[in-house]
This record gives sequence, structure tokens and C-alpha cells, in this order.
Amino acid sequence: MTCHNCRTEMVKAGFYGRNKVQRFKCIQCGKRFSEPQQKPFGEDVRLPKETVALILNCLVEGNSVRSTGRLCGVEKRTVLNILKLAGEASERLLAEKIQGVQVQDLQLDECWTYVRKKQGHLKLDEIRDETIGDQYVFIGLERTSKLVVGWYLGKRDRINTEDFIAKIREATAPG
Repeated sequence: MTCHNCRTEMVKAGFYGRNKVQRFKCIQCGKRFSEPQQKPFGEDVRLPKETVALILNCLVEGNSVRSTGRLCGVEKRTVLNILKLAGEASERLLAEKIQGVQVQDLQLDECWTYVRKKQGHLKLDEIRDETIGDQYVFIGLERTSKLVVGWYLGKRDRINTEDFIAKIREATAPG
């Protein structure tokens, strides 16, 4: 390992932290550095990798956000932040890896839900707000392997449906 400043050789100079991160010292300039650490999701997550994995495992197993926080010894907000980072990383991976997939049978489904209140209960000033009311999760599955080829979240209208179909076309190859 070489120094970032003077490009000379460095020597080991102990450890720090409870995770025992290796420290190095430059022979020429005397500056100290630590080994670069791989962070979960490439973000500034200050939790140990094991705790992040435990949080995600609890959520996958069906635990609520609050119970996951209690089991892992973290705040509810921390669980939600980890969940958001995992979702964003999964979306990037899906967009990067699922392209031009040959599919035999494609199954397109939608799941209805609502955010804050049902569409029929919206007040006049809330009707134009896209983030309140009925929402649909559009899902494209390859029927035999159950591979999620694409998904989309939004209102059930022409624009959102066309956006969903465009994602499906990009992810699949003409058969």
C-alpha cells in the first residue's frame, strides 16, 4: 500500500474501532490512513454489515419495521433507511441485469392499494396529488420461472401503463 500524498511505502500502525480496522503510517510524511472499507450498498451506512444483513433478513421473513428495530437494536427510522437503500440497489440491479430476456409466457398483473386514504375519500385539494389515494403496482412475470421482468408503481391511467409497458419491452427480447 502506498501513501496518497507522497506515493511512498506505508507500514502497519495498529488497529482502531471495535471492528479492528487496520491502520497504516507513511514512512516519509508520517500521515496515518486506514484500509478502505466496503460499505453496504456503497452508501454511508455506519452499521456493521452483520446488522444490516440481520435487518434485511428480519424484513424478508415478514417481521414488521418496529419488531425488526427491536430485534436488531436499532431505531425504526434506521430500519426504514436500510429498506430504502436495499430497494434502490435492487432496482438498479434489476434495470442493469434484466435486459433482452427471452420469455415464453409473460404474465402481467396489477395489485391495488392506497396511500393515506382511498380515492373516493379524497378532498378537492387532494385529487390532483399523485402521491395520495389509489395506487397500483404493475408486475411483469415470466410465467414458468417467476422471474420479475419489470414493475411499476403509479395510478391506473394511460401514462403509467405506457411507462410500464416500455419497461417490459426493454427487459424482454422479441420472441
